[in-house]
Amino acid sequence: MLINFICSNFLSINEQIKFSLFKSPTRRLDSHVFSIKNKSPKMVKSAIIYGANAAGKTSLVKAIDLSSSYILKGPHNEEIIDIPTFKLNGQHKSSFFEYTFYVNERFYIYGFEVNSTKVVDEWCYQINQNKTQLIYEMSETNSESREYNFGSLISNSEEEKNFIVYSVKATSENQLLISTFTKIPPKNLTQDIKNIIEWFRGIRIIYPSTKMFNPFPIINNEKFLRDFVNILNHLGIDINSMKTSQIDYEDFDKYIPTVIFSKIKKNLKNNTTTMIKTSNNDYFTVSLEDSKININKLVLCRKSTTGTEIKFDLSEESDGTRRLLDLVPMLIDMKENNAIYIVDEIDRSFHTLLTKKVYELFFELTKNRACQLIATSHDTNLMDLEKFRDDEIWYVRKNARKESEFYCLYQFKQRYDKKIVKDYLDGRFEAIPTFNDSVEM
Repeated sequence: MLINFICSNFLSINEQIKFSLFKSPTRRLDSHVFSIKNKSPKMVKSAIIYGANAAGKTSLVKAIDLSSSYILKGPHNEEIIDIPTFKLNGQHKSSFFEYTFYVNERFYIYGFEVNSTKVVDEWCYQINQNKTQLIYEMSETNSESREYNFGSLISNSEEEKNFIVYSVKATSENQLLISTFTKIPPKNLTQDIKNIIEWFRGIRIIYPSTKMFNPFPIINNEKFLRDFVNILNHLGIDINSMKTSQIDYEDFDKYIPTVIFSKIKKNLKNNTTTMIKTSNNDYFTVSLEDSKININKLVLCRKSTTGTEIKFDLSEESDGTRRLLDLVPMLIDMKENNAIYIVDEIDRSFHTLLTKKVYELFFELTKNRACQLIATSHDTNLMDLEKFRDDEIWYVRKNARKESEFYCLYQFKQRYDKKIVKDYLDGRFEAIPTFNDSVEM
């Protein structure tokens, strides 16, 4: 679980910001809090971030997305580090990212600092009973060479020492040591390094354009399909079942250009199946069985007033239903696994009551489990202290220097029974648009 994220010099974020999911002293909605065997620290399981357009909500999402991707995969370019920086101060300084998190009953701090060409610092600690134990750290010396300090990462074993020396030599200037470890078989890594890599791989980012709905593994998985339909029903989408409907071979050119279908047929192998998504969001499976091509279309089924099952194409569904199809796999994943989902504009195409229901279902499906749902939103009806804790609601604003600043509702000490939406829209929390009344045309 994410406890703290600290960042500076990234997109609209200039000076260091701290996004924290530590539980505050607020004594409400205990189901929104995760604790390890009722011990400290305790963490909140959700956060909703509000702010005006272009205030910096998405900057936070992208900061976590790009930094975790850089940790796991290294730089996209062999010569530079392509991390977008704050451009409005005319300075060329390094960017800073630090995570404090919990995974597999251990707490860690991992962070790094980079400029456009190289890693300046990298550090990794385990937190144990309010003490920090060094795993490893790297810093740049005055001579611009790298200096490593190894704590628990290395023991007295000569083999381990040689392995670390090899890993360091394999790490280029614009690469993190942890990125080198991701390419090494897990059996050669310490438990701490495996935990850290596992945690970063568990972060899922969903943007408004992200398409998570992939029916291919659903069709032949009865349990997943049953959960999928049950959740849709629970969220008010009247669907009786989801299944495939056979399409005549001669009719397939109505859905897909002939030239594309010809390429698909050419690449088909016997007894294999491929999935095709059309531009209007319909899904098809095309399989070759005993030299015969079979085509099936994914449909949603509803019962008519007479009890007859009626098939609907996915392209006939509303934007909201199709958006929900992308979020249901998230809920099923968190029902089964410990995961962190960060959703940019969670309320897009949703009725406000539906968004609330998604959160209610999240808390119900993840009781006593280490899952988190972090989202940006403009839906002020979620700003409800009867439904959310004050340490779950965050704001972002631009200051006079056009830098994004993040702060939590908890610091305003609101009563839990107070309706805070009016205060928000009146500007008390400042995270609202400011308009220029004079327009020159």
